Amino acid sequence: MSKKLTVRQIAFGAIAAAAYVALTSINPLAFREIQFRFSEILVLFFFYYPIFCIPMIICCLFANIL
Repeated sequence: MSKKLTVRQIAFGAIAAAAYVALTSINPLAFREIQFRFSEILVLFFFYYPIFCIPMIICCLFANIL
């Protein structure tokens, strides 16, 4: 019994992931000795919607690579 993702759920996950990467990239305090990231608030999405777990993992990886 697998649950299929809708196009709306995939699009919302992509928008949340893009917002995370954008907010992390433009924040000057994100990669200093003391890090302060506004984008970490978006990680709380997957507590309410568990389908956002994979997009948030991918966007955290991508933001840290940049």
